[in-house]
Amino acid sequence: MRFLFSLYFLLVFAHFPTYSQSSTEKLASEAFKNLNYIEAIGHYEKLVESSPANKEYLFKIGVSYLESNIDKRKATKYLEKLYEIDSKSHDVWYYLALAYLHSLKIDKSLELFTMYAPFATGDRKALVDQHVRNCKSAKVLMSQRINVTFENLGPLVNSKYPDYYPFVAKDDSYLTFTSRRKNTTGG
Repeated sequence: MRFLFSLYFLLVFAHFPTYSQSSTEKLASEAFKNLNYIEAIGHYEKLVESSPANKEYLFKIGVSYLESNIDKRKATKYLEKLYEIDSKSHDVWYYLALAYLHSLKIDKSLELFTMYAPFATGDRKALVDQHVRNCKSAKVLMSQRINVTFENLGPLVNSKYPDYYPFVAKDDSYLTFTSRRKNTTGG
């Protein structure tokens, strides 16, 4: 009887890791499909940990970081790993170029966008062309030092509470910003 119990225990729990990964894979895939990228990231991190060379997991976690409002630079390490595995995939070129752009690796981003450009079609072609122009402009702008100063605009504008995200109209006619002052709309 002890032998049968041991055999049963072994058979049940021998399949547990497979079930667990399969379950996580389903949850990750469902979250990704539903554009719930933050949830997908959590699942794909577990999957990449257990299968670090899985191309699908690396791709989807990279895209999830790029599509989320989490630090988009985190996509870089996953997409670089994927690029090492599959350097001929045009989609990898595109998404790694975006990750490099968010990581301010402008030269690498420009190189990959340029490689990808002949394969881009439709809306993505226009987007890639815009990214190439932006990369070229960024290189010029980053090579030139500019002096920036910040001034307190006084008690009519600044307060002891957090004031942030200023926006000034092109013609300097108005200033809009967010504030956490007491008695503001929305608290």
